[in-house]
Amino acid sequence: MPLSYENLPCPGCGEALAAGEDIVTCPDCGAPQHRECWLKDDRCALSERHGESFVWQPPALPEPERAGETPLQAHINRWEEQASCPSAFQPEGQEAQPYFFCPNCGRKNQNGSMQCENCGYLFFAPTPNRPAVPGVPQVWISGPGDPMYVKPEQDLGGALAGDLALFIQRYARTYLYKFKQMALEGKRLFFNLAACVFRGYWFIFRKMYSLGLIFLLLTLALNALQTFLMTVTEAGRHYLAVYAQTQQAAQSAAEGVTVGEIFGPLLAAMLDSWYVTLSFTAAHIALGLAAGFIADRLYYKRAVQAVGALRRLKRDEADFQFAVLREGGVSVLHAVIAFMLMYLMRYFIARMFAG
Repeated sequence: MPLSYENLPCPGCGEALAAGEDIVTCPDCGAPQHRECWLKDDRCALSERHGESFVWQPPALPEPERAGETPLQAHINRWEEQASCPSAFQPEGQEAQPYFFCPNCGRKNQNGSMQCENCGYLFFAPTPNRPAVPGVPQVWISGPGDPMYVKPEQDLGGALAGDLALFIQRYARTYLYKFKQMALEGKRLFFNLAACVFRGYWFIFRKMYSLGLIFLLLTLALNALQTFLMTVTEAGRHYLAVYAQTQQAAQSAAEGVTVGEIFGPLLAAMLDSWYVTLSFTAAHIALGLAAGFIADRLYYKRAVQAVGALRRLKRDEADFQFAVLREGGVSVLHAVIAFMLMYLMRYFIARMFAG
């Protein structure tokens, strides 16, 4: 049997042809097959196609996988090969297509895109100098030319930017740029609007549970103290009474009651009881500002420490990346649970003092 027939499928039984077997070739179409398969019907297994001027052609064998190449790295290598030698992947005389298809979801993307518009699949690994884990969602850091670009191999105070991106996951581009300013440019003052507005919920969302609990307890303490003063002080009780009257007046606003008649008494009562109204509003604002100013720096410190600790513990790159993904990221569920618990506790506190 010629060497070129080895491992090719027999058209009669479908089994691979092996060296040393009794092989015959059809004189009409040239198809190689086992002699037993030929003698079974005393004819070529492809004889039904001979009337179509059929000539047997060997099937194309699958391209062998490169040793140690992950699916993501294989995609990167194919991308780089096409970029270095586009003529090898493009038929002669045919113009280059302005788009390509995502290997993850099949969505059409414009040439030059770094991330799939549909599923977010990364077309370039965040740490191309080290193997990516198959099945792990990679994080887009952004590309050269972006004013907020941070190189994946950049050391940001004890952890590489690529590793920190896996830890941050959501909005990694924004936080990496802030981390770069902290570690390399010495910038000290940052403000996080989301942390200012949501306070403890933001810290829990970012899995900083201890800080989140502290801010939630402080918020709850302020609410409990304000509710207590509202019920035991004369100015507080007067404000609550005016507030109830304001709600009734607002319901009858269609009957000709003016805005001044509705909110004028409420504003006067609020000023009279400033120590149980305006002072606590200012305290809540101050608490939010404190959270906004410390959030980014504390998050940077936690991210670097967590990534560094996991890097020391995990020798295998795959184990390390999976551990970083579990440790980092965000937790919407925990933030929702915290919100529901806070709502219930505030409700019970209000009922307790109201009774």
